[in-house]
Amino acid sequence: MQNNENGAALFSVVILHYQCENYLKEAINSVLQQQYPRVELLISDDATPGFAVEEWEEYIAKNASSSLKRFEILTRPKNVGTVRSLNEVLHRASGEWVVCFAGDDALYDATVLSRFAQELPMLSEDGLCIAAQCWMMDACLEAKLMDFIPPERAIPLNKEGSRAQFCALMETPFYGVGSSAFRLRDFEQYGWFDENYRLVEDWSYFLAQTRKGRRVVYCDFVALKHRSGGVSHAEAGPPSQIFWNDMLTIKEREILPFLHRQKDVHQQQKILTEYVADSKAYQAVYGTRSTISHWRLMAANPSLYLHKLLWRFMSK
Repeated sequence: MQNNENGAALFSVVILHYQCENYLKEAINSVLQQQYPRVELLISDDATPGFAVEEWEEYIAKNASSSLKRFEILTRPKNVGTVRSLNEVLHRASGEWVVCFAGDDALYDATVLSRFAQELPMLSEDGLCIAAQCWMMDACLEAKLMDFIPPERAIPLNKEGSRAQFCALMETPFYGVGSSAFRLRDFEQYGWFDENYRLVEDWSYFLAQTRKGRRVVYCDFVALKHRSGGVSHAEAGPPSQIFWNDMLTIKEREILPFLHRQKDVHQQQKILTEYVADSKAYQAVYGTRSTISHWRLMAANPSLYLHKLLWRFMSK
């Protein structure tokens, strides 16, 4: 545990960067301005051509306050994607708590880490994280478009536990890594982000961990401003092929085999129908891809397929 004489734990803040240097200063400044007294900053660049490491090191050293206890910029010669990049940089972190976000986003204000520190005692020893609100913003990071996490859904789920959170996440991803604080040592105990995926680290992780019985604690304050126009939230056109494939694979690996945990068979049907529609939409844009076996799905979810059979019979 990294504490000073005043009892403040060290926060490791990770910024994941790839080809967005025009936004990186805003992301870095949002960390350097934090009022929290003990901060470690780690920047991981995923093989951006011509990334100016020395210039960014000089900028951080020049603008850092006494709260910044350490910083490091990591680069790699080959692009490996968000998930692997995040796992690798987390092995370099030394804080008790960790917050991670993308290089084109920014912490909401100077109090974010302090707010997390106030709420972290609420997290049990087997708890997953403290999740806060993420504001979906315009491309200039000036105008709010919407809340990423619906508070009216997340707040009641605090009382319902991990099973209810898993079932809710089966329907839609609404917790985000970028607006959450994790206990760093928990990754060693409970597992790292799943490198079967390249770009989507959060939905698969929250699904797998809540399925294991770990519970998210949602606290209703804003932690992150997420910029529109990236890979996951493009302003126009379909998602990138890698991102879309990740999302479909998550449904195939983390959701469809566990549909029986969703007790409402109509909700099971809705989830399956959306998956089929998404698969067809992907195929229309990018061509065919391997999909999960219907026989495997039927074996895992017999009640769903019995319901489908009865529904077809009754509708004739």
